[in-house]
Amino acid sequence: MCKSSDGRDELDSWGSTKYEGCQPSFSSFRDAFENYVSYTGGLGRRMIPDKFEVWICYEGDLCLETTSADPLFCYVFDEELTQFVAWGPNTVVRLVRRGP
Repeated sequence: MCKSSDGRDELDSWGSTKYEGCQPSFSSFRDAFENYVSYTGGLGRRMIPDKFEVWICYEGDLCLETTSADPLFCYVFDEELTQFVAWGPNTVVRLVRRGP
């Protein structure tokens, strides 16, 4: 498994400087589900209670490379700061599996 510069698994490395300028096009979970193709879930064993508990991936994020075969980019929600933190493309974090 890949490690980030701080030694965490790449899948646990939300907030990476690689995506530090990324912000979602929506302002809330409700907005995301009303206006975008979106998926969400709990962080499970990666959860930090009362800080990072849920993730969201959606289609159309400006940080997603246009050559990506998967149109989803993912964020975690910071419960303390009430803001979304970039995690990465679904091709890397592999949160959503869509199929026939």
